[in-house]
Amino acid sequence: MATTGLVIYKNPDVGLARKPLDFIITSGAIAGVAILFYKPRRKKEFIVLMYDEILQAREECGRKSLTENLAKKYGKIFTI
Repeated sequence: MATTGLVIYKNPDVGLARKPLDFIITSGAIAGVAILFYKPRRKKEFIVLMYDEILQAREECGRKSLTENLAKKYGKIFTI
């Protein structure tokens, strides 16, 4: 599983800006994503999904993209 396995992410090569690194490799670490669906003049609501939850949502729904409702269904919500 990606949650505690090996995850490799390659930063895209766009623009002329200098990047501090080209790619990230994690092994044996808990991996996830925090998403913010921006809504003006409202509290910030972050939805945290572990990689295996993203894969589960993709498999069950047959979608490649993640909607806000789908993220809320599979992830955990934090408000600040």
